[in-house]
Amino acid sequence: MDFIDDVLQKAQKAGKFIADKADTAVDYVSLEYKASSLRSKVDSQYKELGRLYYKLSQTQAEDCGELQEISDSIKALLCELNAVEEDMSKYKNLCPECRASNPSKAEYCSKCGAKLK
Repeated sequence: MDFIDDVLQKAQKAGKFIADKADTAVDYVSLEYKASSLRSKVDSQYKELGRLYYKLSQTQAEDCGELQEISDSIKALLCELNAVEEDMSKYKNLCPECRASNPSKAEYCSKCGAKLK
């Protein structure tokens, strides 16, 4: 009986370990999706900023209120993106320069060579 109980306990521990890892993976994928969405929004705002700047340069308009709104939006999105990427770094050893994923014990980025935290 002890052998069967021991096998059952080990199976339960393995199941819990796998469930914990699956939860971690889901959390990371969720953060990666949010970061990707924020990057897309930032890119869209940069494009809009460029379009407005070009329009203003062609018309010699003095009103820059819309440009300031977009600049403020970009700042807010970048702050949110930085927070998400910081949360993501808890799951992977991400390079602060190029955002490449590295082995957990790496001291330097395998892509760009930057010093990792």
